[in-house]
Amino acid sequence: MRLTPLERRDAFLLIEVAMTLGIVSAVLIPLIALYSLSLSILRDSNADVRSSLIAQKWIADARMRPFDQLAQIPEQWFDETGERAATAAGAYRARMEVEKGIGLFGSENVARITVHVSGPALAEREQTHSIIVANLGN
Repeated sequence: MRLTPLERRDAFLLIEVAMTLGIVSAVLIPLIALYSLSLSILRDSNADVRSSLIAQKWIADARMRPFDQLAQIPEQWFDETGERAATAAGAYRARMEVEKGIGLFGSENVARITVHVSGPALAEREQTHSIIVANLGN
C-alpha cells in the first residue's frame, strides 16, 4: 500500500513547531527572571559582607587602642574591596562613634563603640555595628 503525499509524515507541521516554541519560551522566561533575581541577591549579599568586614576591622582597631585614646573617627570612604578610597568616589562610607560613661551608674570605664557603614554599594542603607568595651585597669 502506497501513501499519498498528504498522508505521509516525514516532517513536523508548522503548528507543532509553534507549540513547541511556545512551551519552551514559557519555561525559559521564568528561569531568566530567576537568574536575574539571584544575581541581584548575590550583589546585595556581597555588599553586606563587605560592609561587615569594614566595621569589624574598625572595631578591632579601636579595641587595640588604649581606653583613654578612644575617639570618634570622622567619615571615611572605602572602595569595593574594602580598602580606603581617597575621595568620596568610594562604594562605602563609614564613621565611628564612641560613647563613654554608659556602664552601671555612668562609669567612665565603659564605652560603646558604634560603626555606621553606608554608601552606594549598600543602596544608601545604613548598617550599624556596635560593641561595648571596658577599661579593666590603668
